[in-house]
Order: sequence, then C-alpha cells, then structure tokens
Amino acid sequence: MTESEFHMLVAEQMTLISTIWEYWLASTFAFIVAFHAGRKSITKPLVWIGCSLYVMVSIAAILRYLRSVAIAGGLNERMTSAGFEPLTVNFIFSYGQTGISIATLILGTIAAVSYAIHQHRARNDT
Repeated sequence: MTESEFHMLVAEQMTLISTIWEYWLASTFAFIVAFHAGRKSITKPLVWIGCSLYVMVSIAAILRYLRSVAIAGGLNERMTSAGFEPLTVNFIFSYGQTGISIATLILGTIAAVSYAIHQHRARNDT
C-alpha cells in the first residue's frame, strides 16, 4: 500500500466517524421531538417499543463509532510499520475526544429515554 492510500483510508474512517456522530445526533433529536409532539397520544406499549428501538440504534452507533476509531488507529500503526510517517495526531486529544464523544452518546441516550418515559408518565399523571 502506498502512503497516499493509507491517508485516504484514514480520511474515510474519519468521515465515517463524523457521519455516525451526525446520524446519532439527528436520530436523538427526532426521538425527543416525536415524544414531545406525541406526548398526549403515545401509549405505554409505544413508549417501550420506541425506547427499545432507540436504545438499539444508539448501541449500534456506539459500537460502529468505536470500531471506526480502532480502524483509524490500526491504519496509523500499519503506516508506521510500513516505514511511512504516521499521521500527525495528538493521541491525548484523540483519546480524550473519543472518550468525551462516547460519554456524550451514552449519557445522551439515557437522557433521551428518560425524557420519553417522563413525558409518558406526566401525561398519565394529569
């Protein structure tokens, strides 16, 4: 593999990481809006179905995100072992960014599901 091919593959992984992040963010806001707009008509079975599906989507996004980060790191290591200069990456920043992103994905998922359940319970309490 040439150095430019390594760079292209890493760039594709970085694009995929951004795409996963944007997909999760859009699906989270859509989930919240759906439960806010439908709070008066969403039944308990729909709450459980919606929350279950959303949690599964979030778990899939987290796993894909972690896989893409690992692939990008592995490609950087392969570049070094092939004798090429590795991409200039501040590893502390990238690991910190990955940690913060994963924490955001997990806590955001918990917050969205909590909001959906709260909306359903608030409707039933009135």
